[in-house]
Amino acid sequence: MTDVQSIYNILLGRKYQERLFSNLGKTKREGREMITTCPFCKGHRFSYSMNKPLWQCWSCGEHGDWLQYIMTQEGLTFNDALLRLAKEAGVEINQADEDRYLKYTKKADILERAQEIFRETLFQPEGETVLQYLLNRGYKESDIKSMGLGAYVDQERLKDQLVKEGYSTQEIKDSGLLTTGLGGEYPMAVLFKDKGGRAIGIAGRALLSKAELEAKGLKKYKYALGSSISQGLPGYESARGSYKVIIVEGLLDAVLLSSQGEPVVAMGGTSLSAEKLRALGEAGTEEIILALDKDEAGNTATERISRELMREVKLRPYVLTMPEGYKDPDELVRDKGIKAFRELVEKAERASGWLARRIVSKHDINAARGMDQALSEALSYSAEIKDFINKKSFMQELTGATGLSLEDMSVRQSMYEEETSRIEKEKILQDALKKVEIKTREHDFHGAEKLLNQALSAIRENKKETSWDAYRTPSMEEWIDTISNDPEGYKTGYDSLDDKLSIVPGAISIIAGRPGQGKTSLLLNLLCNMMRKYKEKEFYFFTYEMSWKNIQLDLLMIMAGKTLGDGSFCQGAYRNYLQEKRGTDPVIDRAIKEMEEIISSGRLKIIDERVPVEELTRRMSGLAGRPVGAIFIDYIQKIPVKEAKPGQRYLEIKEVSAQLLDQAISLNVPMILGAQFNRPAGGGAIRLENLRESGDIEQDAHLVLGLYNPTVDTRDDEGGDYKGWEQHLKKAVDLEVHILKQRDGGSGRKTVLSFNMPILKIKDKQKKQESPSQGSLL
Repeated sequence: MTDVQSIYNILLGRKYQERLFSNLGKTKREGREMITTCPFCKGHRFSYSMNKPLWQCWSCGEHGDWLQYIMTQEGLTFNDALLRLAKEAGVEINQADEDRYLKYTKKADILERAQEIFRETLFQPEGETVLQYLLNRGYKESDIKSMGLGAYVDQERLKDQLVKEGYSTQEIKDSGLLTTGLGGEYPMAVLFKDKGGRAIGIAGRALLSKAELEAKGLKKYKYALGSSISQGLPGYESARGSYKVIIVEGLLDAVLLSSQGEPVVAMGGTSLSAEKLRALGEAGTEEIILALDKDEAGNTATERISRELMREVKLRPYVLTMPEGYKDPDELVRDKGIKAFRELVEKAERASGWLARRIVSKHDINAARGMDQALSEALSYSAEIKDFINKKSFMQELTGATGLSLEDMSVRQSMYEEETSRIEKEKILQDALKKVEIKTREHDFHGAEKLLNQALSAIRENKKETSWDAYRTPSMEEWIDTISNDPEGYKTGYDSLDDKLSIVPGAISIIAGRPGQGKTSLLLNLLCNMMRKYKEKEFYFFTYEMSWKNIQLDLLMIMAGKTLGDGSFCQGAYRNYLQEKRGTDPVIDRAIKEMEEIISSGRLKIIDERVPVEELTRRMSGLAGRPVGAIFIDYIQKIPVKEAKPGQRYLEIKEVSAQLLDQAISLNVPMILGAQFNRPAGGGAIRLENLRESGDIEQDAHLVLGLYNPTVDTRDDEGGDYKGWEQHLKKAVDLEVHILKQRDGGSGRKTVLSFNMPILKIKDKQKKQESPSQGSLL
């Protein structure tokens, strides 16, 4: 089950606020807030946050979080509103204790208000000591303001002010703000928040030197009582939903980098809790860049975290090494600026390579025992690495650090691989037997059998290659022969696209767009174009969004290329023609004949069974050896998996993408997938990161085309009202096709096609107009 803050974290990562408040009219951005019309008083100063699940009307004073908004707007109970948000996030949740949740949010309100007071105090005479300390460290005043730091210098004064604002003495005490030391030895205040963006604690920082702290027996930071440090994510607001996240040690590192727009999270020490990793995973993070302090404690923490992350394959770890003379990112940015840090991020190395050198550096490899100890530790760990690329990187660095070849180490490596495999198999079997015993006591023999089969399957999958001798680089002759026999890429049928790209066999191509922009239409037009050009091939169209009969009707309209009536409802007009008017229009009758021919010849299969990806790829494997031209799927985010991961839809998408890529490679056919874009915050250009719940989609894809329909976008900007836009949509409009990624060619370019929306027909914009149904499929 998932908690409320996890739901908020997931939905914030998907920019759900854009959907929640989409019916309030036009918006404009002010900092981290979006301003629109209040649904309660109709005033024009209603704001909602892009980083927190909060909203407020500055006219009528109404405010709250998303749950309160849904409850007020729709008259739902707390638990009904919660269940709705859980459904939107794709997770399950038990009914929550509303009183407990309100107490949680009340504490967040107090902490956030207190930090506002501290920020004001910092630039008043009472905060001069803290401000001067920060300026002496090299921070600019503008940095200090954007970092959100504050000065907490008087507990009684703070308590009096909060009481005047309506908070009770008990609520203030429960918030932890009156913890001994805060407002005294620890006058600098840093607010830290949970994964849902709400405050869960205050960290006070001492202004003393390291020697002074040791002399007084004080630590650098003091946390308010009741603060859940393991769940705190300083800097996370800029990192949520980011493909990569930079992990730093110190709170000041995090708030400084976050204020500069970097996706960063602070550990607040030298450990990265499971809760923090889970929060990053929920919001879609896939790369972790460790930028810890350049000292022994930082290196030890980097080693420990790298080992933990590389035992899995969900988050890919990298290591950023600080240049000489700089201990942490905070020092570097203050001295050299944010650009110098960003350049380091781009040069971050795989954690596996860094770890191999780190392990060797702990031993004296000039001595026989030292070398043996280094090899024992390194090879034992290598056997646990799941990802082949990380394993290869680890072994390459190990050979460089020790001076030994892979062949030199192969016997010992095989021994460790076999031992690790044996231990893992034993664990799998022991865990299964415990569960089987329970099922047997319950007389659930079918369940017991299922568990045993799962365990045996897992054991079979656990088999490992026991020697690097198993890996062989093909000879030059074999390589050249393979390259020479690679099939050519497929043409799209659009001259303006074909001179820029091709659809590559054995790879994934993505057609991505926001709803209503033309994603499915372009998939169907590509299908028609490719069937016309490659008449000896078979084509398969899997739809997870529409029925087969509706897809077939849309194909017929595209093939005919003729608008019926005034274009208001062409699907209905074509249905009427098929039912009552066949034989009265030669253009449409020709298209019907074409469709009858391709269906009867078996060249086209439309499948609308919404099966999980495991079943989908199993069925696809039966196409091996057939003359498959291409496989189309509309669309990837709709494909389920058998074993759902509550709260981690991005992991499910990652699994779907990986399995489809494996099948495309196995069959050596093009796989063309529809995918859905999120709308860019505040408008603007479409980018790869706008792919909804992307998982590894953009990484696995060979080609990514992003669609932008300016006419539809303008209509949506004006409140989604179709009135006044119907005439625009009855004629051909521009459809921009942006090449967002292309492995073997240039990206960043675009083509403008002509989109006849009533009949879904897409053509080259500059191409001479074809007569209806020109280019027969026969």
